[in-house]
Amino acid sequence: MSLCTAAVVVRPEGAPGAASTEACRALMEQGVALRPEATLDVALPLFEETGHGFVPVVRPAGEGHEAQLLGAVFHVDALGVYNRALAATAAEEHS
Repeated sequence: MSLCTAAVVVRPEGAPGAASTEACRALMEQGVALRPEATLDVALPLFEETGHGFVPVVRPAGEGHEAQLLGAVFHVDALGVYNRALAATAAEEHS
């Protein structure tokens, strides 16, 4: 499951169906965000803890650049990817 990351599931900022920048920034100010490399094993409990339907994905600030909002991971998308990965793993183990 470790290969399933926020970067794989993120709905990019400005894409159809994406979370608004304002809503993402409001969550970021509350400390609710994921790094792109965060696995879904980390992301899924965050949905339960916060009760939000999406979590912003943020590339942290580094040398010479500010933190960058990449978009948001939606709970429904994360569950779909996670379930497909579980099904693939189960099929592989039983074949």
